[in-house]
Amino acid sequence: MSPRTGFVLATLFLLIAATLRSYRLADLPTGFNEDEYLSLRIVESLRAGHIAVFYDQSPTGAAWGREGLYPALLGFGSSLTGGGSVGFRVFSVFVSLLTLALVYTLARRLCGVRGAVAALSLLSVSLWPVLLGRSVTPMNLTPLMSAATMLSTVQILSVPPRIGQRLPGTIAFTLLGIAAGIGFYVHPVQFWLVLGTLLFIYWLTRSQGPLTLTLILSLLFVLGLALVVMTPYLLSSLRLPELSGFARLLGDYDVTVSPPMQSVANTLTGIALVGDSSPLHNVPGRPLFDLVSGLICLAGLLAAFRFRHRPRFALPLVFLVALAPATLFVNNSPDFASMAVLLPSLALLFGFGVATLSINPGQLARFIPMLAIVVLPGLNIVWTGHDLFNVWASSAETKEVWNDRVGQLARHIEASADDLPTVVCLPTVEPEPSLELGDAWRLLLLLHDRGEDLRYADCLTGLVLASGGELQQIILPDPATLANMHPLLRDWLQENALNQNPPSLQDSAFLLDVRERLGDRVGSFTTTSTLRLAPEAPGGAVDLLPPVTLDSNLTFLGYEPRESRIYREGDALTSVTWWRVDGPLHEDLRLFIHVMPDPAVITSQNDRISVLPSSLRPRDIFIQVTYVSLPASTPPGNYLVSTGAYRQGDKQRLAILIDGEARGTRLFLSDNAFTVGAGDG
Repeated sequence: MSPRTGFVLATLFLLIAATLRSYRLADLPTGFNEDEYLSLRIVESLRAGHIAVFYDQSPTGAAWGREGLYPALLGFGSSLTGGGSVGFRVFSVFVSLLTLALVYTLARRLCGVRGAVAALSLLSVSLWPVLLGRSVTPMNLTPLMSAATMLSTVQILSVPPRIGQRLPGTIAFTLLGIAAGIGFYVHPVQFWLVLGTLLFIYWLTRSQGPLTLTLILSLLFVLGLALVVMTPYLLSSLRLPELSGFARLLGDYDVTVSPPMQSVANTLTGIALVGDSSPLHNVPGRPLFDLVSGLICLAGLLAAFRFRHRPRFALPLVFLVALAPATLFVNNSPDFASMAVLLPSLALLFGFGVATLSINPGQLARFIPMLAIVVLPGLNIVWTGHDLFNVWASSAETKEVWNDRVGQLARHIEASADDLPTVVCLPTVEPEPSLELGDAWRLLLLLHDRGEDLRYADCLTGLVLASGGELQQIILPDPATLANMHPLLRDWLQENALNQNPPSLQDSAFLLDVRERLGDRVGSFTTTSTLRLAPEAPGGAVDLLPPVTLDSNLTFLGYEPRESRIYREGDALTSVTWWRVDGPLHEDLRLFIHVMPDPAVITSQNDRISVLPSSLRPRDIFIQVTYVSLPASTPPGNYLVSTGAYRQGDKQRLAILIDGEARGTRLFLSDNAFTVGAGDG
């Protein structure tokens, strides 16, 4: 096969690989799995300024630490492509295609053009490499690390040797040293890859004679540079050994769970017979490669072993030995995730097998290239396409482990939020993922646009009725939110729901049109919500009726009258107030409720807001439920309730405007006055 033909075929397979990895990237899989969410949580931590070598995952229930470089790269990539399922996965697609390009380059040097095309075709169309290219985990980088390590090794050691070839320049060794050190910040598998390089150098000295002094000095330079780059890593490992990569060299392997011989046998048979049973990595049971490809890999392994005295054949054998502990000894083997780092080595064996069988005498040799480069890839494209887009996509197990419900909710929001005002319920109103990774934060991470068309409220104590109550939807990522809502908010949701959403979203998406009911409710406040200005206000403590305008585009509409008028010390007062947005609000806006025996003394207070002010639009109305605990030492007597708003940054209260003039900064809720009775003694 000529180099030009090989280049054309390689380009074709890269295009096929790109299609398989990017087609339906937004909705297949629909959501993220737990391991992906851990990476995305670190991305958000990095954006918030929390930078570390190792991140402790124990608050999320994971037992190990995790390196921070992959999330840093992911965050940088998503800042260019945007967030959401596509924005985060585009980086993985790019890494996967870059890996294929390096594998082709490496295989062409070791196996020739024919073997390189075959190796590329194998990884381009097999299911696990395709799924890996769509996943958002550090494991996505391990095949790239493996291919890059082997390619740099053969480059600096001149494998295979060529007449008149010189050692690479200083820049090549410098880049190798930096890359070797940086790899430790990505995944612990770098320990095994470095071991593979060292073993190959040792093999060269034993089989090819001693290294030249120049090469030895260059390798020492690489080692020293790698140690310099690794200094923060080593210091962090000494300080946090339980989180370090060294503690995770064998993952959580337990010999009592998976005996060594059984684990080895399962891993080897998983290559071409019975594969990974987890829907995270596979259509359960499908082998890593088809049986014929597995047999060609075996032929390549036998050829490499037969010609092991030649460096280009010895290289994949040495790296297979070096990576064996991390890939053979795993719980629930075969585990395709742990085998990801082996993919370039297996592709090399496939290339060796094709190249070796093609030059053997006999009629069969003429059909090997056609079989390996045309027939097998063609069959695998059909097989992988069917399994990926039909069997795997429709599997109930797949939908469960990839959080399909939250993913469907995200797709529903993105399809409807442009035309329909949408309120998203969050446990807190700051849209940043927390350590608990609840369904609300999972939803935000899947959205490509978190703020342009969305309003946010916690829905437990705050609810937004968008655009004056016009047709809108309210999204509850966590179905348990409905049961925990304040009864008044829950009634507004349930009694006005139009029930026009798909059945799968009935507990998570509520369609409302409350214009008439909202108009009646707000109108009633003009007779039921009597107010009084503060004594210190210009003009004195005069009575007035809502609505009352505050500066900075906020209007107080009214409040719910209290049913109970007598409390005991230690009870909690519940205040329900209504507000309207007339323009952009301050991001740090807060509302306050003060309980006081007289206008000058505050007994108890609660300052909060249960909506995200920056997400609200003009004509939005929001309900605020505030709980104020009365101290156990609250003396008996009559108490007043006042409310208002302020900016948290400078503690500046918003002025109350009457006929355009400032009349104080607080309103007393006349019908919310109450009495604290004497204790039982």
